[in-house]
Amino acid sequence: MKSSQLSRRDMLRAIASATAYTSLGGGLTMATMDDAHAQTADYKALVCVFLFGGNDGFNTVVPIDGRYATYAQRRGYMALPQARLLQIDAGFGLHPAMAPLQRAYTDGWMAGLLNVGPLSRPFRDKADFLAVRESPDPKIVPQGLFSHSDQQNVWELGDTNVFQTTTGWGGRLVDAAALNVLYSFGGSARFTVSARSSTLAMPGPGATFGLEGIGDDSWSRARRTALETLNNASSPNALHNAYATIQRQALTTSTVLNPIIRQRPTDTGPDPDNPEISAAFGNLARNTVNAGSLSQQLYQVAKLIKNRSRLGGNRHVFFVSLGGFDTHEGQISSGDSTAGGHTNLLSQVATALASFHKAMGDLGVMNNVTSFTMSDFGRTFKPNNSRGTDHAWGNINLILGGSVQGGRMYGTYPDMTLGGPDDAGKDTWEWQGRWIPKIGVDQYAHTLIKWFTPAVDTAAILPNLANFSTRDLGFMKA
Repeated sequence: MKSSQLSRRDMLRAIASATAYTSLGGGLTMATMDDAHAQTADYKALVCVFLFGGNDGFNTVVPIDGRYATYAQRRGYMALPQARLLQIDAGFGLHPAMAPLQRAYTDGWMAGLLNVGPLSRPFRDKADFLAVRESPDPKIVPQGLFSHSDQQNVWELGDTNVFQTTTGWGGRLVDAAALNVLYSFGGSARFTVSARSSTLAMPGPGATFGLEGIGDDSWSRARRTALETLNNASSPNALHNAYATIQRQALTTSTVLNPIIRQRPTDTGPDPDNPEISAAFGNLARNTVNAGSLSQQLYQVAKLIKNRSRLGGNRHVFFVSLGGFDTHEGQISSGDSTAGGHTNLLSQVATALASFHKAMGDLGVMNNVTSFTMSDFGRTFKPNNSRGTDHAWGNINLILGGSVQGGRMYGTYPDMTLGGPDDAGKDTWEWQGRWIPKIGVDQYAHTLIKWFTPAVDTAAILPNLANFSTRDLGFMKA
């Protein structure tokens, strides 16, 4: 009896996961391996890397020229020592924890976007913002400034009206390009939500999903047969038929993807199915591959890109994420601004992105894949009293890939005067260095989308794009 109960529980769990992981917009189009060469020529993938909590971009990328003295004075004990910064060009250096990405920038594969954030429209100046900052109209001021949930939504939705918009700009891109599915290893985030399909959310290396989770004993085989019979049966009930269609799509999807998803390093060596990917990621240990780290998520993305012909189509969108960036306290260690929580997080980001970038090069698709970061918001330039920083607005984000016009920063670094022309604060107690963005999320997304699929109508994906005279920011090659 105990064995029967366990099998039933396993079966229900497998059915639930299969349903959650299926596409509702027509399913996957399965191509053959013979299509691989043709697909590479016109293949493109976007990989969204969301840093949940609000990354301190202004301690990720730091001015090293004549502006450094002002930076150090304004950031106080939070300032990184100039001698420890990793120079990437004449004006900027990276946090020392970002060492794995230094070469990518200097080789021209990575770019930075300065002072970007949610905007309904560009502000002419600080006075223009202050005149309307209390407006409840999301077409004038983004809703919920400095709020985690609201600003995550604005970034992911690609719209400042977080209560009206229900789909993410990644999901709308998938719909507009008729891709049917968005692959996520970072959970079912708002970025991935589509009007036509669900997120294909998948587990880490070595895991399985769908009916493979049922097992192979006699009870499981009987239940598998029963489930397949139910799904293949026709019915006059429309709800039953719709559910059966979803289940059939789930079974097809899991059958194709499971062999790829479960590949992982062995106990003692690299992944035998993916030696080039395994090498690029430093041969992840078997006992850590299911921990859900950013490296492990990107490892899975790399495997799907390698097997892109089995997924079908020549355009794929992926979502991965890392949390922990809400660094109100412990952002730095006592007495050492180069150590602490933020350093540990940036080390994970840099290692994961550099490994993924190398894997794309080793697979011969570096020019076909672009990764980009997003985060709730920047942090206050002025630190608080808990070795941390608080919620702000404008931020610095990174773009990485062979088609990036890299080796430079795009946009304008803010005036670092607290209470100055770029500080959103009006009264003296508000002068914390919450920088008013000069670049909107719509412009950022538009530039990525136009590289990914030039024919798509970005104005239909990004509702506020028409408010910006400059749309293409120029950081992507044609």
